[in-house]
Amino acid sequence: MRYYLTTAIAYANNKPGLHTLYEVIGADVIARWRRMGGDEVRFLTGTDEYSVNIAARAAEEGLTPKAFVDKNVALFQESEALLLITPDRFIRTTDADHTLAAQEMVRRSFAAGDIYLGESLPDLADVRGQPVARLALEIAAAGAHHLLFVGPPGAGKSMLARRLPSILPPLTDDQSLSCTMVHSAAHTALPSHGRIEHPPFRAPHHSVSLVGMIGGGTAAMRPGEVSLASDGVLFLDELGEFAPSVLDALRQPLEEGVVRVSRARTTLSLPARFLLVAAANPCPCGAGAPGVCVCDDAARARYLRRFSGPLLDRFDLRVSVGLPQVDDLVGSRGGETSIVVRERVASARAAAAARQGTVNSALAIDQLDVAAPLAPSARAVLRRELEAGRLSGRGLHRVRRVARTIADLHAAYEVVGEDHVALALQLRTALATLVGGSR
Repeated sequence: MRYYLTTAIAYANNKPGLHTLYEVIGADVIARWRRMGGDEVRFLTGTDEYSVNIAARAAEEGLTPKAFVDKNVALFQESEALLLITPDRFIRTTDADHTLAAQEMVRRSFAAGDIYLGESLPDLADVRGQPVARLALEIAAAGAHHLLFVGPPGAGKSMLARRLPSILPPLTDDQSLSCTMVHSAAHTALPSHGRIEHPPFRAPHHSVSLVGMIGGGTAAMRPGEVSLASDGVLFLDELGEFAPSVLDALRQPLEEGVVRVSRARTTLSLPARFLLVAAANPCPCGAGAPGVCVCDDAARARYLRRFSGPLLDRFDLRVSVGLPQVDDLVGSRGGETSIVVRERVASARAAAAARQGTVNSALAIDQLDVAAPLAPSARAVLRRELEAGRLSGRGLHRVRRVARTIADLHAAYEVVGEDHVALALQLRTALATLVGGSR
């Protein structure tokens, strides 16, 4: 008779020991016994090399996951050879044919309806109207620019923000592993297949504490919202309702992409490379429009003081979002789908990566003249804004980065033109005009 005899695959996150070899020893004995009786036996064993624990152990030893498992797998194979164990094949889950076989099994199971993938990401096509806000969302995704929406309740600010992950590029393997490790450490629910593949979206309530936002704790140090949103989106709805101390604590992670949590016994550095999107009402009553707003000047001034100036200055895009038009709401025609927009975003990001190796929002000041050279007419526009006092030195650099992204979206890879700069300026509305401004 013909037999296939396999063992459970051992995790290659540690050196082999008797507890990992006893099954291989027993299987080898059975294979030899059946062969002595004239049976044809194919004996298979191997190692599983995909694990969050493996990545963590590799990091502890200063190795890549591949180098770490190669070292341990060699020890497994050497141990079996010393024990005179002779499998017909030692299978590693990183083997190319094993990967193809696993993918084919998943494909067939999905085709048969046996796999539930969960709900898909919300689609941008659900948003009716709002062409300026949609454009700002696309620019934010293409250049990783922080975005602030200001508008009355019902304008669609939250709806727009929740669709941002659907137009972002999928996570790389390293990003997926990092996100999964952070969420696992925070004991949050993971996808059924175990790995996070889409950019995470976190929307903490405005009552969140400083520890809840930044991370930490006492006995157990847990990642906060800024780390759970790393490589994804952190959405702060009702921005003016968050505690000032919580908002001020965001400034360091926004600048450095990491958050450092120190306690008496330990200090941790956690990832915090998130795209910040915030939404706020234009005034305390939410209406904002002249003739509709019921707030007096004192109430509006108090409302404006709730916002952290240094934090607000870090939003590259600051956009007013009005109520959608009736024709847009009742009409049958929707906007572009997330797939269409995501293709443009991917092209713009690829251009930026090929040019300077990073997203446009991360361009250093000394890189701007090389990566984002200005046409003479574009430079003249910026000069007028600076001379009129409508643009600061820091604002100038942010406008140039956004203009670079707009140019990439229009496939203008050589020079940033006047139209690109003009649009970047239009999407950076003055804070006093957006929030708590005069009627």
